[in-house]
Amino acid sequence: MNIIQQLQSIDQFEKEQPKDKWIAIDKVQHFSYSCLVALGIQYVLVNKMEMDETYAMPVSLGLSFVAGVSKEIQDSKSKNGFFSRKDLVANGLGIIFASLIISIP
Repeated sequence: MNIIQQLQSIDQFEKEQPKDKWIAIDKVQHFSYSCLVALGIQYVLVNKMEMDETYAMPVSLGLSFVAGVSKEIQDSKSKNGFFSRKDLVANGLGIIFASLIISIP
């Protein structure tokens, strides 16, 4: 497949996607859930399992990321669902926000 075919394929993919607005309650939910999942896992690892905060942070952020990707894969397999890159961006921003909170001394 050459570059032109790849670009046409991407363009066709975008046209087939349902309306997925950047500003929507769904994006707020993705941001919030990813942030809260990361913070919750961090709390359990540090305060309940006595893991050092430095080692716990990549684990908590990574598990939150995996949860977000898994949700999008599940959505893509449902009848009317689709894999949303915009949702993944919202997830990523939530994870970044969680990392900032965790980094506060």
